[in-house]
Amino acid sequence: MLTPLSSPGILPLAERLIAVHHELGLQAGTGRRVITADGRSLDIDPRTFDTVWVLGTLLPRAYVAAGLTLRALPSLVGLPRFLPNDPRVLADELQSRTLEAALLGLWELDQLELGLKRIPLDLKVTKRSKAPLLARLQLAYPDLRVPAIARLLGISPQGALKLEMKVRDLLPS
Repeated sequence: MLTPLSSPGILPLAERLIAVHHELGLQAGTGRRVITADGRSLDIDPRTFDTVWVLGTLLPRAYVAAGLTLRALPSLVGLPRFLPNDPRVLADELQSRTLEAALLGLWELDQLELGLKRIPLDLKVTKRSKAPLLARLQLAYPDLRVPAIARLLGISPQGALKLEMKVRDLLPS
C-alpha cells in the first residue's frame, strides 16, 4: 500500500485502494436476517463501512506513494463510507474531497495572515513583554482560557489574566 506507485496520480491511487480493500477482505458479505420480538423478519443491509477507516488512516502516506505530496501531511480527506468498485468513481470522489480540503485550508491560512496583519508591529510594550506572543497565540487559538495562557507562557494565572486584558486593550477590535 505504501510503496511508490508505478505512475503518479489519483487514478492509480484509487486502483490501489480498491485492490487493498479487496485483499483485506473488507468487502460486503451476506446480509443478516433478524427476527423481532413480535415475529417480524428484517433483512439488514450487508454493506459495511466500519472497516474502511483502516484504509483512511493510510491516506496521508498513500498520497506520498501516489506522488501527490512530498511528505505525509495530516489529512482531513476521508474515504466514502462504501468504496465503489470502479476506480474512476473513487478517483473523482478523492479529487473532489481533496480539492475541498485544500480550498478550506487556503481560506483558513488567508484568515490567519489577515489577522497577523491586524496585530500592530509596535504594541508599546517592553521587550520582555509576552503581549506580542499572546496576541499571535490568540490568533491561532481564539478560545484560549487563562489557565492555558499561564501554562503556555510559563507565567502565573494572575499574570496571564492581566496580560490577556492588556492585549485585549492594545489590539484593534
